[in-house]
Amino acid sequence: MSRTVPRRHRSVVEAFISFRKYQMLRKEHDGAEYEAETWYNLGRGFHQISIFKLAFPCYERCLELLRDYDDRPDRTALKRACAWNLQLLYATVRNYKAAQEIIDMYLVIE
Repeated sequence: MSRTVPRRHRSVVEAFISFRKYQMLRKEHDGAEYEAETWYNLGRGFHQISIFKLAFPCYERCLELLRDYDDRPDRTALKRACAWNLQLLYATVRNYKAAQEIIDMYLVIE
C-alpha cells in the first residue's frame, strides 16, 4: 500500500472489515469447506502489510482446517502456499526451528 494514501490507517481498517465480511459471506454461502481459503486470504493480507502478529494465527488456522480434508489438488496447492508463507514468516522473525518444522511437515515430498 502506498504510504501517500490519505488516512492510511483508516484504509487498512476498512480493508480488513471487508475481508471479515468476505469471510462470513463465503462461509454462509459455500459452507465450511472454503473456510480455510478465507483464513489464508486474511493471513496474506496481514502478511502483505507486515502485521506478522496477526498473520501467524490466520495461516495456522488455515493449515489446521486443511488437515481435516482429503488431498484434492486445489487443497494441496492451498496447503503448500500457506505453509510456504508461514515458514517465510517464521524465518523473517528468525525462528528458524519453527520454519524448518513447517517445511518438514508440509513442503517435503517423500
